[in-house]
Amino acid sequence: KAVGGELNNLMNQVNDKLMGINERINAAAKAGDSTAEAAGEKELGEAIYSSIVSANGNLVGQDLLRANYYMLHPQQVIDAIDAMPADVQPSFEKMKSNAQQALKVLPGNPYLDIVEKDTKGNEITLKSVVENKANKYVLIDFWASWCGPCMREVPYLVDTYKKYHNKGFEIYGVSFDRAREPWLKAIEEKELDWVHVSAVNYWDNKARHDYAVNSIPANFLVDCSTGKIIAKGLRGEQVAEKIGELLK
Repeated sequence: KAVGGELNNLMNQVNDKLMGINERINAAAKAGDSTAEAAGEKELGEAIYSSIVSANGNLVGQDLLRANYYMLHPQQVIDAIDAMPADVQPSFEKMKSNAQQALKVLPGNPYLDIVEKDTKGNEITLKSVVENKANKYVLIDFWASWCGPCMREVPYLVDTYKKYHNKGFEIYGVSFDRAREPWLKAIEEKELDWVHVSAVNYWDNKARHDYAVNSIPANFLVDCSTGKIIAKGLRGEQVAEKIGELLK
């Protein structure tokens, strides 16, 4: 009979470990528990990184990194690539560049302006929203109508917006939709009453590259008084908890 070698056995062990975590994530998503889903995704990212590190740059580690880099902290991606064999590193050059960009938009860094058109075709800059005197905190929300996890976040965003908008909370939604119709339909049907912009060009847009967004939903919270990013990746009830804490 044909059997796998040492690398195949290692990959099977890693896959079994990750599959167990993925099952818990899927169960949380099915139950509508966005907080548990986010916690599971964090655990998955940690398990993936530890598996990459323990692989010592072999093919298993390389494949894991290529398939799951978006789950990792950008510095972890850079460190993992730097630990790869020298002759392999050039193939990860684009990934490393993306991770280096991601470091520039971690909390503590100033926000980067976004210039996109709204639902009526007018340019609405992120800067104009952040500098609006009525706003104290702006959530940059990357999403798309075709994205299931994004749509599961909608009820949390809607509730938070209704509760805190008049106190200084605004959302600047950047859609990765491929066509205007589903984008506009989602905004209307879900009553998403905040600022919306989109290049309507799927993943090919400048904002995505500037903020090194590799998966959605993704978000960045900006303190308007300082112009700095103070949080990112808020999911589920974390959005309301954070805004409530800031605007209490």
